Amino acid sequence: MWCPTETSSGESKAGPVKLTYFALFAKGPASALALSFSGMDWEGVSDFDWQALKPTLAWRELPVLEVPGVGIIGHELAILNFIASGCPKMAGENQKERVISSQLLSEAEDIYIKLGKVQPTCKATADKVPREELAKCWSDVEQATHNRNYGFH
Repeated sequence: MWCPTETSSGESKAGPVKLTYFALFAKGPASALALSFSGMDWEGVSDFDWQALKPTLAWRELPVLEVPGVGIIGHELAILNFIASGCPKMAGENQKERVISSQLLSEAEDIYIKLGKVQPTCKATADKVPREELAKCWSDVEQATHNRNYGFH
């Protein structure tokens, strides 16, 4: 398990981890927030040559987390799991909290994927789905659509 250690002067022995992601709000903020709350020494990198960087990455995508002595961790969920394993307070104080955290992480990923299929983008030439369907998705409280009152209300 990797966890930052400090010298008597308060400096990290391992050095900061480095989170690399685009300067936009998509898959990077969850890792940045988790790193901030974890207390890990970290730095964010958003100024890079994507064309040069992409072929060097195992999964050819961002975010990535460079960890001294470990290497480069690719994929948001792997990064979040690494943070939780290295800083126990981020994983949950007991088994129940860890299970809840794991479920929320999985559900957040499911929602992100579903929204990506329907949300309009600035590059879209046509709506991905009719606007009436979007309005129905965001306002429908039908039990068949939203299981046990969880979902978009």
